[in-house]
Amino acid sequence: MTEMKFYKALVVFSGLLPSVRGSNVLVRQSCRALSERGHTIHLCCFARAGHAPSEGSPQIPFTLHTASPVRISPGHRSHPHLGRFVSDLKLAALVYRTACRIRPDIIHAHHYEGFAASLPTARQLRIPIILHAHSLFEDELPTYLRWPPLQHLLRLVGSVMDRELPSRADALITVSEELCNALDPWGDHPVPAYVIPPGIPSDEIESAAAFPHGSEPLVIYAGNTDGYQNLPLLLKAFRIVIREKPNARLRLLCSDLDAAIPALIERLGIDDVVETIVTQNHLTIRRHLHQAWLAVSPRCSDTGFPLKNLDAMALGRPVVASKGSAKAVLHGTTGLVVGDPTPERFAQALLDLLNNPARAAKMGERAREVAMTSYTWENLVPHIENVWKSVCPKPESG
Repeated sequence: MTEMKFYKALVVFSGLLPSVRGSNVLVRQSCRALSERGHTIHLCCFARAGHAPSEGSPQIPFTLHTASPVRISPGHRSHPHLGRFVSDLKLAALVYRTACRIRPDIIHAHHYEGFAASLPTARQLRIPIILHAHSLFEDELPTYLRWPPLQHLLRLVGSVMDRELPSRADALITVSEELCNALDPWGDHPVPAYVIPPGIPSDEIESAAAFPHGSEPLVIYAGNTDGYQNLPLLLKAFRIVIREKPNARLRLLCSDLDAAIPALIERLGIDDVVETIVTQNHLTIRRHLHQAWLAVSPRCSDTGFPLKNLDAMALGRPVVASKGSAKAVLHGTTGLVVGDPTPERFAQALLDLLNNPARAAKMGERAREVAMTSYTWENLVPHIENVWKSVCPKPESG
């Protein structure tokens, strides 16, 4: 029997805690799962003003090292701006101070910002570093701006980052096969690459999820409102849905709200059937999902892995998703996948389930089973441990 090795890991994330954004939740939950396996986890990240995470709580059984983000634009949106750059310099300094003090066996950096903030420290102190990539920047960065020349510039910047940064890691983890293939880690500088999808804690999976039969047909979108999420597709589709099913309702649960979204809702004339709620509370999202008939994921990019799919599936709700974002969604079994999505096609998929709640309930139950058997952190953490062992076979703390 192979002896279990325990690591002291410094996890780095250029994001806020607490937050309900998918990447933020992934980082928090994976740190929790790794800590519960016996590893010593230190997380360097940003703290949301006035909402400091409760270190030592069941949700955060690891050590936090936080910096305050620089706010030059409203909020801490994920789009590029000067405040993000200055904040990441503060994060890099925090990483160096923390690493010098705790001497970790490994640095596990999420996203390119976390990796860039960690790489100088990793090289100077000779600590193995892993890049955990969540998205393809060539696709994502242009969606944050609407002016074509700047979109083109951001696409070029993103493509350079996608090409150059992964090759500087000792190992690469991606959340999907599509992202792994797009980053091409076997180029000029071969990097061991591993695909590990996000997970969900088993204690967040309902043992028996009651479907809200007889209630108002409610569709839930839970996520941010950045451009890559493709919310205009969903809103235009829902305008078609209410023509056939006037009592249907759409609720957007957002970590932040782009001003363009309420403007589009009003312009489409659906402000009386669409509700927007801004929240940073994961329990609030779960409470609303309990009331839903189904959840949606309209984004078309195929390189990420929307955690919103797993959140809905864990509560026994089917998911209607565009083909690109249909991770974990089995068409006709745990939800419906819309290939080459248009508002008309997406609306038809929504109506197929809204008009047949018994079918939706059956899909939801199967979705819960898939989440339990294939996507719990308890099942996925050993894969992360194997990556750690590949770059650091003999941890000093183990």
